[in-house]
Amino acid sequence: MLWINAVKTLGEPGRISVRMARAVGFLGVVFSFALDLLTGIQIRVDTLYFLPLAIISLHVPRAAEAIILAVLIAALKVCAVLLQGSLYTSKVYAAIELLNTVVTAALTIALSRQIRACYRSALDLATTDVLTGISNRRAFEASLYIEISRQRRYGGSFSLAVIDLDGFKAVNDSQGHVVGDKVLRQIADILTELTRRSDVICRLGGDEFAILMLNARRAESARVCGLLVDAVAASMRDGIQVTASIGCVTFDAPPADAADAIHLADQAMYVAKRNGKGCVVAY
Repeated sequence: MLWINAVKTLGEPGRISVRMARAVGFLGVVFSFALDLLTGIQIRVDTLYFLPLAIISLHVPRAAEAIILAVLIAALKVCAVLLQGSLYTSKVYAAIELLNTVVTAALTIALSRQIRACYRSALDLATTDVLTGISNRRAFEASLYIEISRQRRYGGSFSLAVIDLDGFKAVNDSQGHVVGDKVLRQIADILTELTRRSDVICRLGGDEFAILMLNARRAESARVCGLLVDAVAASMRDGIQVTASIGCVTFDAPPADAADAIHLADQAMYVAKRNGKGCVVAY
C-alpha cells in the first residue's frame, strides 16, 4: 500500500515540490545508469531511464528541464554501451538505438506535459468561479481550513468578511442576468483591487462573496471593509443601485472549523443588513 501511495504521489502533478521532483528525477537517472552498468548487456533496463524523465516532465514548470534530462539520458546510455564494451556491429544499429531513445524521450515528455496541462486545467475548474475568475467556495474553505490549522499551532489572528449585495435581485429581475453577471464581475474586480495579494477572495455563491484576511486585526479589516462598501456604491452606473452589506469577524482564537467561521461572519453580515444595508459590522 505504501508503494502504491508513493507512485500515486510522484505521478500526480503538484503533489510534490519542484525541488523534490528534480532530485527524484536526477537520482532516478543515476540509479538507472548504475543498474545498466551492473546488469550488462544481458538485461535491458532502458525503460527505467524514462520514469524519472516522466516525473520531471509532470512536476517542473518548464519543459526545457525535461529536455536537458533527456539529452543526459541519451548520453548516459551511449556511455553504458561503451563502458560495457558492447560496440555496435554497424553504425546503422547505433543510429537506430539513438533514434529509439530520442523518440521515446520525446513521447514521454509530450505525454507527461499534456497530462500536466490537463491536470492544471481541471484543478482550475474545480477551484475557480467560472463567472468572476476568483476562487470558488470549495477552494476558499480549503484555504480557511489551512489558516485555522496554522492558527491552532502558531497563534496569531485572521479576519473573515462575508459580503452580500443589496438590491442585486432587483437588477436581475429588471435588467436581466447579463447585466447581473456584469455587476458580479465588477464586484470581483473591486475585491481584487482593494485587498492584499496574500488575502483570499471568493464568490460563495449567488451574490455573496467572502474575504479571508491573513494576519489582519479588527481595525485593519474593518477599514478595508469600509473601503469596499464605498467602492461598490461609487462603481454603480446606469441607474443600478447595488450596495454591499459586510459582516467581518476577527479571530484571535481559532474557531471550531471553517463552517463555524463562515457562519459567524454571515451572522455579522445580517446585522449589517438590519442596520440599514450598505454598511459594515465588525466584531
